Amino acid sequence: MVLSNRPIFYRRVIVFSLILCLFSHPVFGAALTFAVFGDAGRREPSSRQLLNSIIKSGIHNIVSLGDHLYEPEKDYDEVWRSWKHAGLGFDIVTIGNHYKDYESEMQYFAMPSEYYTRTFGASLRFIVLNSDNEKNSQRQSEWFKKQMENAAEKFIFVVYHHPSLSVHPSYSWEEKKEFQNRIRPLLFNYQNKITAVLNGHVHMASLLKFNSLPIVVAGAGVDLVPPKPVDNNQQRIHVSTQWIYNEMSPHWVKLFIDDSAKNQAKLEFIKAQTDERVFSIEFSPLSHRSPIGLNAAASGKITRRGEER
Repeated sequence: MVLSNRPIFYRRVIVFSLILCLFSHPVFGAALTFAVFGDAGRREPSSRQLLNSIIKSGIHNIVSLGDHLYEPEKDYDEVWRSWKHAGLGFDIVTIGNHYKDYESEMQYFAMPSEYYTRTFGASLRFIVLNSDNEKNSQRQSEWFKKQMENAAEKFIFVVYHHPSLSVHPSYSWEEKKEFQNRIRPLLFNYQNKITAVLNGHVHMASLLKFNSLPIVVAGAGVDLVPPKPVDNNQQRIHVSTQWIYNEMSPHWVKLFIDDSAKNQAKLEFIKAQTDERVFSIEFSPLSHRSPIGLNAAASGKITRRGEER
């Protein structure tokens, strides 16, 4: 950009605008951290605990997994104003099944579309789908396939609200059957490219595997459900709980991407009441995709290590 021939006032305006852009959006260098959570669309003590815990962590980038408004007669700002005033940026947002309407939700959270992709540098990609909208599930699946074919980042996270198989006895994947039957096969076609799938909807905190594909459920916002691990076969896929919270309290996930020499992605489940890390898992980059280790942080016990996918 050439500035020397412009009046000094305009040069200052342009420089100031560039500085604002740099500080308003996360720039992926050696490391980037997100707070991941879902199902917190009502102002109450548990959602406040989530907010306070995330503020104390110093994280400003949010991945929100849906259900942003349980009382559609209210405005989004009534629920989320305090989050925005705390300086939190909703970088990745997916639509759940509790909202005012799609347009209002997309406008409030500045979403580019119902489904979209966003990259951070050359190493990190989020692919966001709308599992609530089954009317366009065929179009979403075609778009998703193209995204996965072309994606070459080291770390790729697929984000949508409803888990593609039943991960708790109180919730059935058939609630969004058409969407799931179109998207689920693609998850396994491209599983060697996918670092993990990030879901909400089920109001708990848990890490599962669909065969060997990691599924993070971070829906422990409000109206929490009791922990009930699963270990069964569904649609010829083995569904197994690797970890689940042991008490009904708000949890969120710290997602840390290290693009330096370590070249790892790390997920940590955080208990909001105490800010305690209760569980963590690390992943290696694309093309060497295997979980490096599962760590039950509360006891320090390594429950799995070096498991190949």
